[in-house]
Amino acid sequence: TTGSTSKFDHCTGLQNQKLDFNLIILDMTWGHSQKLIALSSRLQSLPRFSLDHQTIKTLKNCLYSMNTITGACYTALRSGQRKPTDLNSFEATIITLIILESQCSATSSDLQASLEKGIHKYAPLWLDYERWLNHTLAVFGSH
Repeated sequence: TTGSTSKFDHCTGLQNQKLDFNLIILDMTWGHSQKLIALSSRLQSLPRFSLDHQTIKTLKNCLYSMNTITGACYTALRSGQRKPTDLNSFEATIITLIILESQCSATSSDLQASLEKGIHKYAPLWLDYERWLNHTLAVFGSH
């Protein structure tokens, strides 16, 4: 319908581009990541991909809403405060793959459908992750 907006309208810019990239994940704290990048001219020279807060919140909600076991989320395992847009390395990797694959394979008119297809593609892996979360919470409890 005219004037309607998709919950993924803010995910634009890569439509119809060839999906050919290498993804480097720095699995460390933000502080350590920033120090490593500052020390490495090779990392500094690579293109970076970042997600806006709305994209993160939307996709996290979609992914976590699939949990039919207990509704556990990673925040329960972490000590300290965590914002809704904070991601651990696994969450960031899955969300990044969904976004990159969806944007590179979609036209602007079917981006939402492409994102939903990406969520469905990674759902089995995400549900394994949530089973691990539930098991870990049952064994160690939450912080």
